[in-house]
Amino acid sequence: MIAASGTSISSTASSFTPAAFIASACGMVRGKPSKRKPFAQSGSELVITPKVTIRTGARFTSQVVYAGVPTRLPAPDVDNGWYHDSTRATVLGEPQAASMWFPVSEHPSDKATYDVAITVPKGLTAISNGLPVGGPVTANGVTTWRWHSEHPMASYLVLLTVGKYDIRRSTTSTGVPIIDAVDPTLGTIADAELAKQREVIDVLSKAFGPYPFEAAGGVVDTFGADVALETQTRSVYSASMFKNGDNTYVIAHETAHQWFGDSVSLARWQDIWLNEGFATYGEILWGEHIGALKPTEIIDNVFASVSPGDAMWKVDIGDPGPLDLFSPAVYQRGGLVLQALREKVGDDAFFRTLQTWAHDHRDGNGTTEQFIALAQQISGQDLTALFQKWLFSTGRPLK
Repeated sequence: MIAASGTSISSTASSFTPAAFIASACGMVRGKPSKRKPFAQSGSELVITPKVTIRTGARFTSQVVYAGVPTRLPAPDVDNGWYHDSTRATVLGEPQAASMWFPVSEHPSDKATYDVAITVPKGLTAISNGLPVGGPVTANGVTTWRWHSEHPMASYLVLLTVGKYDIRRSTTSTGVPIIDAVDPTLGTIADAELAKQREVIDVLSKAFGPYPFEAAGGVVDTFGADVALETQTRSVYSASMFKNGDNTYVIAHETAHQWFGDSVSLARWQDIWLNEGFATYGEILWGEHIGALKPTEIIDNVFASVSPGDAMWKVDIGDPGPLDLFSPAVYQRGGLVLQALREKVGDDAFFRTLQTWAHDHRDGNGTTEQFIALAQQISGQDLTALFQKWLFSTGRPLK
């Protein structure tokens, strides 16, 4: 059911075989099917025709029934959609993945709450966002797992992963449940990093404000992609992220996204630095916490190590365009924007800006212009030149 205030998803899986995704839908609005053809599907668009005219601003419920075998959508740099073998599957992808497995308005400005029910062969575990609703129910050789998400979520952040997992439970220092799911064949490869989630959340909460969701945690698996993704409340990590020893920085990055990207989502994809620059700054804050980084030295170190002709300076990270949406420059220079802001306005105004941004836009969306206006309001300074220099220009900035 896709409603004005939420989404309920049911999924049954007995095997995971790639095939084209085919949706068949029937439209029903306010419980009344239309006498006319209730829906039409054209390409990726589904148009439902209600029996009666719906007034502008009125609330309504539309039920969509669909079926098919999900697959992956090739995209620059990453395949979006389902990764699977004969006994497990994980859905991953940004900016697109959700439309590979359920009908959805796939844009971060259109958020919803989610209830997810997944039915899988007995012996497999199904993990999603938020908290479990009751325990797993097994009958006739299959098990149904149910999950509920309390806060609105952008569709690409919806998590569904099926496999054999060790489930580990703990809490943050404020009592938020931490639920981790780890492929048991991986041994202890990520145990040290997962054990630091509580500390990471404490460090980031001090900088960003209270943790924004009802749950936290991570999924660690081998699903065929060397990526990590900040799926809301429970990030997904490829085991390869931890193959070279301690990598708590990736935990800090994806956890920072829970505030910036997940709770505060983009209103426009062109403002992607608001996600990735802020998550990169989460790494910087972790490095500062453990004594491995001095933020005041970061800009000087970058200027010393990255030449003026490097590709890092050739992307307009304020509006990188579709092909450079996830360019390393967006991540690295996005973090530099925030460090430059911190040095300009001082720690007090800087962290008040981040905390106010997270608080005022919680469960909603924001734009670059809104963030700049807030930073200027709190600092009492005209920051036009700073953002023009660090965010909206190509070429290495002059010191």
